[in-house]
Parts: sequence; structure tokens; C-alpha cells
Amino acid sequence: MSSTSSFNENFIDDINAFLASSKVAPIVHEDWGYMPDNKKKVIRQLMGNNEDLFQIFVYNKSRSIDRICPRCRKHYSAVNTIDNIEADQTGSYTNGQLEQALSGICSLECFQALNGSNALNDWFGKIADQVQILTN
Repeated sequence: MSSTSSFNENFIDDINAFLASSKVAPIVHEDWGYMPDNKKKVIRQLMGNNEDLFQIFVYNKSRSIDRICPRCRKHYSAVNTIDNIEADQTGSYTNGQLEQALSGICSLECFQALNGSNALNDWFGKIADQVQILTN
């Protein structure tokens, strides 16, 4: 790939160029891939109207295992889908696998960098119900 490319095999500099490329995984969860404008507006506002972050969020939510880390922009495949994790009664998945399936954040380091605090490490790889238990 040339040095002027907007994305490479592992990291994405230009999310719009990536989304227009042949590297994009197919939409699996259509409720995220084709959401109504009012839902898009609310999610954009929650993300501080950061269009790149919004695009990454929708991409991660609408694909099965294909992910883009919102922090480092690494393009990767998550080990598990959220459906597989929720169906797993053994609890054999890791917090990292759950975080990848939920948010697309690729690692604890990126989680810490996004949140700016080591105090939130207990939240890494937790769903809302588990976080409520930690804060009560």
C-alpha cells in the first residue's frame, strides 16, 4: 500500500475511505446498520458530535466480529460475538473478549487511554448490570 493511503491492513486513518472500500465487512445487525435519523442524532450528541467516533460505533455495532478500536483505530476481528458470549453459561470468556464484542475497544491500554483513569479498570469488560454491582 502506498504511503498516501488512508488506511492499511491494521490501522484506519480515514474512516470514510475505509467504509467506501472493499475491506468493509457486511452488515449483520441491520437495526444498527440502517437506523432512523432521530436515533443517529441522539447517538451523535452522546459522542460529542464526533463523526468519526459515531461511524466507528455504528460499524462495530452492525458487524458480527469485525471491529475498529475507537482509540487506536486498529481494524481487527473480535474473538467472540456478543451473542456467543451471552449464550455461554460457562463464563469462559475474558473481560477483553467481552469489551471487544461490546464496544470494539481492543485492549485494556486503549480502554485506559479513552477513560483517562486507572480507577475504571474494574469496568473493563463489564456489562451495565455488572457495573451497577461495582458502584453500589
